[in-house]
Amino acid sequence: MKRSETLSKILYALPMAGICVLALAGAGGGVAAFCYAVATAAVWSSAMAAVTFFAAAFLLFGVCVLAVCGFFTYMRKVWFPKFPPSFLREKQPTSTKSENSSANSETTLKNAENENASVVYGKKKTLTPQNAGYALLVVSVVFTIAAAALGCMDAEKWVEARTGYMNSKGWYAVSSDTDLQFDHTSVKEIEINVSGRDVVVVYEFGASRIRVSYFEKFPREFSVALQKDNESGESVLYISRSPEPPHDSAADKMFSFLFSPNELESQVVITIPSSVKDAIKIVGENIIFAK
Repeated sequence: MKRSETLSKILYALPMAGICVLALAGAGGGVAAFCYAVATAAVWSSAMAAVTFFAAAFLLFGVCVLAVCGFFTYMRKVWFPKFPPSFLREKQPTSTKSENSSANSETTLKNAENENASVVYGKKKTLTPQNAGYALLVVSVVFTIAAAALGCMDAEKWVEARTGYMNSKGWYAVSSDTDLQFDHTSVKEIEINVSGRDVVVVYEFGASRIRVSYFEKFPREFSVALQKDNESGESVLYISRSPEPPHDSAADKMFSFLFSPNELESQVVITIPSSVKDAIKIVGENIIFAK
């Protein structure tokens, strides 16, 4: 095979690969969206969420079907005419056979013109894969309009939809932020035990108090206590995190992203006056000292 022919095949194969990727993405995404639609209807009891996921599922299924149709059309109209396989290659007819065939064709055409036979044309097929793909897209549009009418564009509606499910698991639907302040004059040590979270320590010039800021995804997630030693008069600031409420069912695993913290929720920020930077000892793991 010549290098130019190989390069030509590669270039012609690129659209085929793109269409295959599109078909696979549509199929996989459609199945996932359909599963989430059923799950939200059963677990969240939210019509808005279920209709939204159904709209996405039908859209992706329609894209998959049309991509498959496009693949076979491309193969038939572009690939095979350009690179016919061996079993489709036909031998070139001889000149004699061509002349005889041409003559027979002319005779048949004349006989057909002379006859007054009626011609019945077959009806155009409507139940085709391509039309099925278009039908799925139409269904998706219908579900999209319904989802918009139910408020899928409003973020508060999504919070409302998942609130019952999250609360039943012992979690907040929306994380709660907390900002605590302590007098730094007697604090000599900060002991940290917040498994699963990072601790960012910031030394701030001009600050007058120690601040502890964090987001809670479930009630009493963090415990912050200042304990004072009566003999020495020094205090230790304890910061700990409670174990997470269980979320290990099949539905919980599907909605695991709801229990995972974002960038802000994954951090506990401790602000310390820079004037006592060397006077306060910090003990713990996953500690990041901000520059």
